[in-house]
Amino acid sequence: MLNVGKLKITERLFLTIDAITVGLFFLMAFYVRFWTGWFDTYLHTRETHYLYALPIIMLIQLGILWFLGGYSIRRPTSYPAQLVVITHSVLLTALFFLALVFWYRAWSFSRWVIVIYSILVVLILPILRSLLWIGLRKWRRAGHDRAPLLAICSTQLRDKTEQLVCDHPELGYQLAEIRDAEALANEEHPSLYTLLGETGTQDLYLAISQDQKTLAEELFEQSKEEALSVHIHPQMYPMLRSHPRWRVIDDGIWYTLERIAWDRLYQNVKRATDILVASLVLFITLPLQAIIAAGIRLESPGPVIFRQQRAGLNGRPFTIYKYRSMQVDAEKRLGDVVDLDRLDQPVFKLPNDPRVTGFGRFLRRFSLDELPQFWNVIRGDMSLVGPRPEELQMTRRYDAVQRQRLRIKPGLTGYQQIRARGSEDMELRLNHDLYYLDHQSLVFDIYILIQTVWVVLCGKGQT
Repeated sequence: MLNVGKLKITERLFLTIDAITVGLFFLMAFYVRFWTGWFDTYLHTRETHYLYALPIIMLIQLGILWFLGGYSIRRPTSYPAQLVVITHSVLLTALFFLALVFWYRAWSFSRWVIVIYSILVVLILPILRSLLWIGLRKWRRAGHDRAPLLAICSTQLRDKTEQLVCDHPELGYQLAEIRDAEALANEEHPSLYTLLGETGTQDLYLAISQDQKTLAEELFEQSKEEALSVHIHPQMYPMLRSHPRWRVIDDGIWYTLERIAWDRLYQNVKRATDILVASLVLFITLPLQAIIAAGIRLESPGPVIFRQQRAGLNGRPFTIYKYRSMQVDAEKRLGDVVDLDRLDQPVFKLPNDPRVTGFGRFLRRFSLDELPQFWNVIRGDMSLVGPRPEELQMTRRYDAVQRQRLRIKPGLTGYQQIRARGSEDMELRLNHDLYYLDHQSLVFDIYILIQTVWVVLCGKGQT
């Protein structure tokens, strides 16, 4: 799913140019095939069929260009690089489109049209994009189209970083702030999302020496799930651990880390699925939720919805919503039922919590109290599948290994929930979360969702 709303001005410009060019070349291919007299045969296909095909081929072409990274980052790209990407996209577009034509047999389609279209796009679109980059370089040198850049630098690389950005305005960046790597390395849990929020940037440059390798690895890990572009100083390349979700691009000046195409596709499909399924569930369960709300009000006074701060992606706090299953003063009475400071592990589960109401116990048994969390999924605080969001006071006690479960967006359900629901064994729970983190895929997500239905219906491990 091509998220136009998050594209910067440069990427929007390329997307607009590509859309106009693709549509124009398709119409030109139709004209050449049927109106120039260069071809002897005529297949009697009506013009309206090609007009119907126009938005389809535009969507396929632009979608594949996005899939191949054509709109992902702001770096200037050479003509040979443009030619390679566009050639790949055209070949894939032709295959997809011809497969659709073969499947949909209601009307015939001249294959010469797609051949002529492909030749026009490969010959001309890379030239247009390269000319556009030449204009953008001049525009940027004049001080326009500059995105704010957050730089995290070691002391010896600070001056070089300032000079680098100053000497290369064609990259389209201006330094918003430079943070000292040594100071961040002394923090117990440096938070990338906090740094980005404070500076209002979506672009990160790292120039960290070998002495702060631990900090570099921590920032690398956090950046994998953030919606940002990451660039690194050339001397950091040996520190970069290979990862199946990254590819490293040599821009000649610095290295750029970019998600591989399949991972971008997975993340966007997962987000679209989250919104679709969550909206559908909330709509279908409206009568049931009205009954739940009435039951809560009839049993005990107080709000129907319980709100609490939880730790989300990379530890950022968000407000989670649940149907209230406890007494109104439950949080004030927490110290009466458990001493958090004396827990051996940063987790607690109370099978017979005295604060839970009778109706609340029924809701918990079948996870009905968690229905409002589908709203958290729509908002983007959570996903359908991922590690369960933990209370902030618990995450503050996490060690370095336990904090790894915060590196992906929390979920309404997860691998831990179908394997160790209700377990107090932190190591067991953590292992399942880390396993999911290392094996994310759409197939795995579907498996977890199906297993969740069975676990909930059986009431296994409820607290």
